Amino acid sequence: IEVILDVVYNHTGEGSHLGPTLSMRGIDNAAYYRLMPDDARHYMDFTGTGNTLNLREPRVLQLVMDKESMLAAMRNAVFIFVVCLLCWCKIRTI
Repeated sequence: IEVILDVVYNHTGEGSHLGPTLSMRGIDNAAYYRLMPDDARHYMDFTGTGNTLNLREPRVLQLVMDKESMLAAMRNAVFIFVVCLLCWCKIRTI
């Protein structure tokens, strides 16, 4: 069986500030997500999904890199990592 994974590391399923708390929002909202500087209740949304992961935070970037290492070790998956790289380039310029 061939497995194809579409792995996205620029946002999560939690959506905007109105979405459900599923994971990272409940752990450390300010560290995991890019928040509006004038109102930390609202998320910067560079992805069109309601939130954007804060890849400037070393622990968030480490989470992404660890997950990539784990998935690469499986050797039976095809990864779409372009979205994260584009997001990273965009964030670095903001």
